[in-house]
Amino acid sequence: MKGARAITYCRDGALRIFGVYNSSLGKIPFAVKVRLEGDVPDGPVDVANPPEVVESALTRAERGAMAQINAEEMKLGAADIVERARAGDQVAMATLQLVGQESQKGNSRAKRAHKLLSSYIKKNPPPAVSFGREGVRPLDRTNVALNASFAKSLAAADMSDWAAGIITFLPIMQWAGIVRLSHGPTLKDEHHQAIATLLGRKSGLYDYAVANAHSPKALTGATSKKARQTVYLGYAIGTAMRLQDVRRPNSRISDFDQTTGWELGE
Repeated sequence: MKGARAITYCRDGALRIFGVYNSSLGKIPFAVKVRLEGDVPDGPVDVANPPEVVESALTRAERGAMAQINAEEMKLGAADIVERARAGDQVAMATLQLVGQESQKGNSRAKRAHKLLSSYIKKNPPPAVSFGREGVRPLDRTNVALNASFAKSLAAADMSDWAAGIITFLPIMQWAGIVRLSHGPTLKDEHHQAIATLLGRKSGLYDYAVANAHSPKALTGATSKKARQTVYLGYAIGTAMRLQDVRRPNSRISDFDQTTGWELGE
C-alpha cells in the first residue's frame, strides 16, 4: 500500500495486516484480518509476489485497510477544522458554517461531515479559560491513536500478533515504546522467535542488532531504509531487555550504562 508501512502475514487460516499510514494529518494505525480460502502455512507474506491462494484475500484486506484509513482521516480532518476554528482561523470558521448550511440542504457528504464535527465537539469541549490560564494546545490525536494501537499490541495473546505490533509500532514510538516494552512481561526466546519469523530473511540483521544494542556504534553500517529500520528494531528490543535486567535484584546500573554507573559511584 502506497504511503503505508505494514507487515503482512498468515496465521490460523487468516491473512493479517498491521501497519501505519502516513497521511497529511499524521500517522494512522490500521489492522485488518481476512479469512483465507485454502490451506496456507503460517508466516510472513511477500506482497510483491503473494501465493495464488492469498492474492484475493490480500486485495480484500487492502480494501479494508483503506476503509479504516479513510474513516480515520475524516475524523482527524474534523478535529483539525474544529481546533483551528477555536484558535481563530477564519477559513476554518467559514468551513464550519458552510458544512452546516449544506447539511441542512440535505447534502449527504456535508451531513456526514457535520456528524463527525458534532461528535468531536461533543467529546472534546473547549477548555475553560480564565485570564492568566489560557490553556494549552490539545494533544495530537494521531499520537493518541498510535499509543492505543501500541498498547493493544503489547497485550495481544497471540505471539504473532504481538510481534507484528512490535515490528510496526516500536520504530515509531522510539524511546517511549522501549520503556513501555521494558515494563511488560520478561522478553524471552519465544518473543525473539516470533519477531524473527515475521522478519524472514532480515532476521539475521535483527539478531545482530539485539546482541549489539549495548554498542550503538556497531549498528551504523546499514545503508538501505529497510535495513536501518530492522537494525533499530533489534536495538530497541535489546535495550528493553537490558532495562529489564537492571531491575533484577543485585543488578548494577553499570551493566546498562557504564558512565551512569561511574557517576553513581558503582
